Amino acid sequence: MNNKIITKTTSLALDNEGMPIDFLLKGYRSYLLEGGNSDKKALNTVSKAITQMNYFLKFIVEFRNGLLTKASFNYYTAYLQKQIEIGVLTTSQKALRRMYGRRINLEVEKEGYLVWLYENNFNKVIENKNESLLQNEWSKGFEDWLALNSKLTRKTHYGKTLSNIVGLYLEWLNSSTYSNISALSVNKFLREQAHLKISTLNLYLKAIKRFATYYEHTSSDENRHKIALEINSLKKFEDSLQSVNRIGLSNEQIKVLFNKANQKQQLILHLGVSMGLRGSSMLNLKVADINFETKRMEVWLKGKNNTMTLPIPPEVYHFLLEFVETNQLERQDALLGYKNNNISSLSKYFSDFLYQCDLKEVVKEGELYSISLHNLRHTFAYNSLEKFGLLTTSRLLGHATTQITEQHYLQDKSRDLLNSIYDSSEY
Repeated sequence: MNNKIITKTTSLALDNEGMPIDFLLKGYRSYLLEGGNSDKKALNTVSKAITQMNYFLKFIVEFRNGLLTKASFNYYTAYLQKQIEIGVLTTSQKALRRMYGRRINLEVEKEGYLVWLYENNFNKVIENKNESLLQNEWSKGFEDWLALNSKLTRKTHYGKTLSNIVGLYLEWLNSSTYSNISALSVNKFLREQAHLKISTLNLYLKAIKRFATYYEHTSSDENRHKIALEINSLKKFEDSLQSVNRIGLSNEQIKVLFNKANQKQQLILHLGVSMGLRGSSMLNLKVADINFETKRMEVWLKGKNNTMTLPIPPEVYHFLLEFVETNQLERQDALLGYKNNNISSLSKYFSDFLYQCDLKEVVKEGELYSISLHNLRHTFAYNSLEKFGLLTTSRLLGHATTQITEQHYLQDKSRDLLNSIYDSSEY
C-alpha cells in the first residue's frame, strides 16, 4: 500500500453526516478524467475503476458503519477472501477489486481511489439520498412490475432483458455528471452508445421508457410525473438506410452456409430460410409442436399468447424427421436443446458460425451490411414475395397486416427489381 496512506492521520468526522456514494463516485470519475482524456481504452479503465470503487464503498457502508480509516481496506481484503471461500468470487475477481483501490493505469498517472479518498479527507460514507432506485433492489421490483403489466401468460426473458439495459443506464448515471434520472441524461446516455445498431438503440430507449413509467408509479420523487412524461416523449432513432437494412442472402451464400453447417446449424438454416421463423420461435419449438402426419408446425407469435400453424416445406419435413430420430428427442424436448429460451445464446451461436463461414458482412449497392440470425427470416421473405406474393408472405411471417410486410421487406425487393430492369451489358 502507498506510504502516503499508511502515514496519513485520519480524523473521523463522527459529527458529520458523511458523503453519499454517488457523490464520491462522480468526484473520483472527474478526477480520473482530468486533462480531457477521451481515449476509449482509458475510458473503459475509468468505468472499471468506478465499478470497483462502488463495491468497496458499499462494503464500508454495510460492514464498517460507513467509516473510512486506514485499516478499512485490510478489512475489505479479508472480506473478499471469505467471498472466494464460499464461491461467490474468483481469485481473479478479488485481485481486480484490490488493484483499482491501490493504483490505476492511465497515461495521466492517476492514483487509485484509496489515495484520492484519503487525500481529500473523505472519512465517512453514507447511502445515496433519495436514490433508492439506483440501489441493487430496484431490479427485482422492476421485473415484477413488468410481469404484472405484461399481456403475455407464457414465461419469457423480456423483463430480464429490459432490466439489464436499465442497469447499464443507471450505472452510467451513477458515474456521470448528471445527478438525476431525466430525459436529458437518457438522451446523453444513448448518444454515447452511438456505435450500436439503430434497432439496439431503440430497444435501449424502450427499456428506459418502461422504467420511467415504473419510476412514476413507485417513486416518491415529487417530479416523477414530469420526468416520466419527458422520457416517454423521446423519439425513436431513425435509420436513413432502413429500407436496405433488411436484406436477404443470395442462393450462393445460402448454399455455402449449408455446406459448412453441422446438423444443428442446418436446422437453424432450414427454419429461418425455408420457413421464416424468428429466433425466439426457434427457441420455443418443441417436438410436440410438429405434426408429422399433417405436416404442420405450431409456432409462437412475437409478443402474443397464441400460436400460428405453418405448413412445413418438404425439404424441412424430411430433415426434421431425421433430426428427431438421430438425436432421439422426446415430445417435450426443445428442438434446439436450449433450456432457458435465451435468444442471445442462439444469436451468438449462429453469429460465430457466420464468422467461420466468412459471411458476417455482405456488400449491397456498394454498402457493407452486417449479417445476423434474423437475416435468415429476411431471406425467406425476399424469396417468398416472388413466389407467393405479398398477402401470403405476410401470413407466413405472422404479420398482423400486409403493411408491416411491405414496410420491412417489399421496399428492398422492389428496389432490386427496379435496378435489374435494364441489362448491364447494354451500357
